[in-house]
Amino acid sequence: MDSESWTAITGIAGIAGTALAPIVVERMRRKSVRLEQLTGQRLAVYADLLRVTARIVDNADFWSSVPVADLEQADPNELDRVMSQVQVVASKDVQEAVKGFSSTVHEFNRKLDLIVRPYHEKLVGGEAVDSELAIRQRMDLGTLADAIRSGYKEVEKKVRSDLK
Repeated sequence: MDSESWTAITGIAGIAGTALAPIVVERMRRKSVRLEQLTGQRLAVYADLLRVTARIVDNADFWSSVPVADLEQADPNELDRVMSQVQVVASKDVQEAVKGFSSTVHEFNRKLDLIVRPYHEKLVGGEAVDSELAIRQRMDLGTLADAIRSGYKEVEKKVRSDLK
């Protein structure tokens, strides 16, 4: 290749580079802005998620020892909102951890509402509040409450990892 051809190619490349540079810079800027927005949204959703799930953990701990306790539960509308936001902006790892946590909470609530609470409510007026069955039921709930706490710790770990 002679020097005139090389000069022409270099000139064309320089002009093309000069013309494309603003487009490339703008794309990089937009991508950076989107990433910052996503990180901000995740931060807000994760804060809500950890607050709501911490209440669930505390309630499960208490209900495993006092199944008939009347505790303030997480607002179902707020819980639905947070879970929907998790599905939209959370990382796959956080979504999987939340899915496992939710499954354990569902199992705990099902056992509490369908089996343990009705039995304990019958016992409240009687003498045998600590029957063998009642104690075994509370121990089963305690095992599930421990699993809920472990699930919460896993969610928390995944959230921290995602925000690094």
